Amino acid sequence: MPCAEHKPKPWAGSNRRATLPPWWNSLAKRMLDRDPVCKLRYPGEWHTNKGWVSCTIASTEVDHIGSNEDHSPKNLRGVCSNCHRRRTQEQANAGRVP
Repeated sequence: MPCAEHKPKPWAGSNRRATLPPWWNSLAKRMLDRDPVCKLRYPGEWHTNKGWVSCTIASTEVDHIGSNEDHSPKNLRGVCSNCHRRRTQEQANAGRVP
């Protein structure tokens, strides 16, 4: 069993960008226009909102809420790069394989 440092990364060698549809850039722009402020929330860190806090930074990336294969607007949200990186890391730590 490899140590934590040498444990395989769940997304190592990912071809994620290659799986996006050809119209992704257009859709992503629409999602960022719809969600100009990051839509991610975390427990008790920034501005309290019923135990959860919402990020207030401008959205610069688009996150899949559920399945990475579902590119419908209801499954997408605008997020800032810091929150997107954090969410991706949390998913990787949990061993989620897209």
